[in-house]
Amino acid sequence: MAICQNCGKRLPPDSDGEYCSKDCSIFGKRRKNGFCKKCMEETTDESAGRIYTLNGIGTTLRSASSELDDYDECPNCGSIVLLKWFSFVKPIFPIDRYRYLPLSRWKGITDRSKEFIARRIKLNPLRKLEILVAMKESNEISEEEFKAEKNKILTGN
Repeated sequence: MAICQNCGKRLPPDSDGEYCSKDCSIFGKRRKNGFCKKCMEETTDESAGRIYTLNGIGTTLRSASSELDDYDECPNCGSIVLLKWFSFVKPIFPIDRYRYLPLSRWKGITDRSKEFIARRIKLNPLRKLEILVAMKESNEISEEEFKAEKNKILTGN
């Protein structure tokens, strides 16, 4: 008897495919194919790492806002943009932005992020300059370091 290539359950006798359901087909293909070329190009190889909270303290993946259209879903692979947050009962501050691709259906709040892949989104040059200016204004870097880094950003090196 054949088994589903995603969840491992037995396929129904009348099944002629690899998956037992539409959900398993979607998530199985995601598991097999991963991110599309466009999403790979706009991200780095850096993953979100372990997403973990204990007694409300830790890290979570959430949208930048509660607006449903703020997820920036990719039409090719179905990945969405989420922020990695440091949380203390509720999200306190964002750490970074990631392309997130769930590999299984969410089964509830506690199960939401168990099976996924995520890749850190590259900073665009304008955002890099904003961070650099903020670092200079707070005296975290010298004028010489600022000029050198600014030239790197502007020349793309």
